[in-house]
Formats: sequence, structure tokens, C-alpha cells
Amino acid sequence: MTKQQTYLKFDDELVGGDELLTRWYNHCAQEGVPYILVKVNGRKANIECDFITLESAMDDVLQQNHQKIKIQIIQMLAHYAHGSRATHNINWSTINLEGVPMRSAEFIAESIFKLIVRLLGAIKVDNI
Repeated sequence: MTKQQTYLKFDDELVGGDELLTRWYNHCAQEGVPYILVKVNGRKANIECDFITLESAMDDVLQQNHQKIKIQIIQMLAHYAHGSRATHNINWSTINLEGVPMRSAEFIAESIFKLIVRLLGAIKVDNI
């Protein structure tokens, strides 16, 4: 069994990156998973997560659980990126974290993926 790729690590200065981003977006849409990027900029990274690649039926679940998701992500930042002055902008359909130390960025990106998939998976099972 192969491991599900949960995010794309991307150098912001990469030439020809648009094609790579398009392929990653298409992959996420086809698999029905969150579109998560880790944009590397030296020793820091920005993490971008967009739920546009999820089924529209999940929008209500994301809206209803927005505060829960937001609190958990802020706790992740406080725990894994403490002292970094990382900033966040979190709404029900997108998550943007800026200035996250590279030592923590990939772990946080994967944790966001797991949080969302676990939340949506539990809802899908409950609704069957």
C-alpha cells in the first residue's frame, strides 16, 4: 500500500511552477482531498490550504466545525512553531499560515490534512 501524499512542498521561486501546481490541484480534486501547499522561502514557509477540491456537500460540515478547526490549528502553531511569529488567517474554506519555520512546516501541513480528513471521514460514516 502506498502512502497518500498529503501536501505539495513547493519552492516559491521555482520556474515553471504553474504546471506543477495545476497537476497537484487536479490530483487533489480527483482524490477529493484538501489542496495543501507548503511554499518554501528560505528557512520559513507559508502553508496554504484550500477546500475547493472537496465535495461541495462538505461545505456545511466545514462551516459548522470552523471554530473547532481554527482552535486546533492555532494550538498546532503555538506548540510546533512557538517563538516564530508565524501568522494565520483561517476561515471555513481556506487556511493560510505565514512565516512557519521549515523545521515544523511539513509536520503542520500533514497534521492539517489529517485533521480535515478525519473530521470529514467521521461525518461521512455518520451520515451513511
